[in-house]
Amino acid sequence: MELKYIAVVLAQIFVVLGIIYLAGFALSMPTVIENFKVEKTSDDKIPIHKMATVFAEINENTKDSLNITKNRASYQDALAQIQENVNLAMLQTLSGSKHTVPKDKDLDKIQKLQQYKNTVSELEGFLDGVKG
Repeated sequence: MELKYIAVVLAQIFVVLGIIYLAGFALSMPTVIENFKVEKTSDDKIPIHKMATVFAEINENTKDSLNITKNRASYQDALAQIQENVNLAMLQTLSGSKHTVPKDKDLDKIQKLQQYKNTVSELEGFLDGVKG
């Protein structure tokens, strides 16, 4: 019985010490946040006259990492399948409607699918324009 009592008292002491620790930590947080600074270097700013060059380099690196020239056919096939999938999803939404005019929820879904399809079409155009 006494061992159980000692364990309960020790647990209570640990809980009280934990609360005191957390209270002290919470009180010191505003000071920590106020003293937090991010060091900025002069390299963070891109001069206006170099901006186009920097973005051109970023774009070329991204194109290289995507291997567009090597995987062009795969990208085109994937985009074609995505468009077909979107068309089927739109048709499924319309065929599932029990009204002559779909409800607002269905119309919203169709509009979002159409926006997605337009984005995929723009990607296809972009892919066609990327030189290999």
